[in-house]
Amino acid sequence: MTICEKFQDVISRFDVVTDDDNQFQIRCPAHDDQSPSMVIKVSDDGEKLLVHCRAGCSVDAICEAAGVKKSDLFNSSLKTSGQKPTIRERYPYCDDDGNVLYEVLRMDPKTFRQRHQVDGEWVWNMKGVRRVLFNSPLLKDKPDWPVLVVEGEKDCLRVVTSGLPVVPVTCSGGAGKWRDEYSARLAGRRVAIIPDNDEKGQQHARDVVGSLIMWGVESVRVVYLPVKHGGDVSDYLAEHGPEGLIAELKSAQEWRPTDGGSGA
Repeated sequence: MTICEKFQDVISRFDVVTDDDNQFQIRCPAHDDQSPSMVIKVSDDGEKLLVHCRAGCSVDAICEAAGVKKSDLFNSSLKTSGQKPTIRERYPYCDDDGNVLYEVLRMDPKTFRQRHQVDGEWVWNMKGVRRVLFNSPLLKDKPDWPVLVVEGEKDCLRVVTSGLPVVPVTCSGGAGKWRDEYSARLAGRRVAIIPDNDEKGQQHARDVVGSLIMWGVESVRVVYLPVKHGGDVSDYLAEHGPEGLIAELKSAQEWRPTDGGSGA
């Protein structure tokens, strides 16, 4: 059975570990899942996605954590809308040498999808793909620059165009999708985390801090910007410019392994 584009989009927002035809083994976004313990299966008639977490997370909690609506699990809206998603922005994720490993696509209407190439053809899943940080080549080229962890590719590019001598990075999927291998990549670096101004962003910052400390960064600080609820570093730069961001970075408390977390 061919999976419709709407369902491909929904499934791409989850951390798919394995897929077998129309059944996907997934790390549940609603809890700290290493198993994976969640399954998404396309119904026999192809009209809905069946979602089940063996750890007991509700469908409502899973959808909220993944940023999807329950209506996205049904195909009827696709039939009635008459609007086919088109690619608005492409964000390539590359290895240190600039080789594209996969892409995150911003679609119109606004959704995000991920794809990689197999034998020259785009495959709309992440099965077997090595995950890397966005801007990995810049991490290699600027080993002495501080690193900014932000929540989206758009924010990374906005920081780059600001001209600040920092390396902005993010991970595909945004908040809640950080992996320990990303922290390992940043071992020994000075890192600042700039979360979006919402509960999900703040939780993401706490998760990333814990992972970075475990993997031996030189120092880490969390920068809570004075922006509107849901606002991000791009909003801040639009109003205050790079000079304002430098001041926010300098004023944020810094944790170092040698000072026991007392701040610099």
